[in-house]
Order: sequence, then structure tokens, then C-alpha cells
Amino acid sequence: MHKESLKIKDRIKKEKQKFVEILEQFPIIQVACIKAWISRPTYYRWYNEDEKFVLQVDKAIAIWKESINDVAESNIISGVKEKDIKSTMFWLNNNHKNYSNRPIQNTSIHITDSKKHAKTIETILKSYNKRGNEKPKRKRSKTNSK
Repeated sequence: MHKESLKIKDRIKKEKQKFVEILEQFPIIQVACIKAWISRPTYYRWYNEDEKFVLQVDKAIAIWKESINDVAESNIISGVKEKDIKSTMFWLNNNHKNYSNRPIQNTSIHITDSKKHAKTIETILKSYNKRGNEKPKRKRSKTNSK
């Protein structure tokens, strides 16, 4: 009986390893389950019971995501080089402070005529910080009612 138990444990260990290898190529649980010939409940049971398996699965998915992120970033850069406006705007919005829609932070302003200009500058900064967070105003269409 003991030998049979070891055989089952060895088989499960091999199945887990096969699943992780498949997951490295196809990081979608359902797809990996089908390709590894295991059920989703089996996967979730392994995932909930085996910490080593959890680490292997999470690592496989993280490595794959990094790889896809590299491809996506490369595509954005290629788009910028090819003068694609969407790629260019995306890059600038996320990588250049002058084109970002993020609020201005840690801004200090020194004004000589402080009371007179402070309110104006405060209004400008508030409107700048709100930019990108506001919904565009709808234009009302004029209807001819007779």
C-alpha cells in the first residue's frame, strides 16, 4: 500500500510540473487545464493545498506578463517611431510631465503682489488639476418646435 501511495504522489507531482510548464506558454488557467488534461477543480485544489505549486503558478504567470509588457512597450515605441499619433500621445501622457493629465503636486509660487495674483493663480492651478477628470460638456441641439 505504501508503494502505491508514493506512485500517486509522484504522478501528481509530474502532473503539477507539466501544468506549470504549459502555463508558462499559455497563462490562462482554463487553457492550461485543458492542455494538461486536468480539471479546474483539481487545479484549484492543488492551488489551495500546495504552497510550492502556488509559487510556481504565480511565477509562471508573472514571467509571461512581463514578456507581454515588453512586447506592448515595443509596439508603442514602434508606433511613435512611425509617427502614429495614438502611440505618441500615449507615450507622452505616461512618460512626460508636460503632457501628463496628473495633478500638479508640490508646487510653490512666489508672488510679489500676492493678494492680487494669488486668487488668479489658485484658480488656474485648480482648473489645471481638474483637467482630464471632468466630463465634456454636452452641446444642446436647437430643435425647431412648431
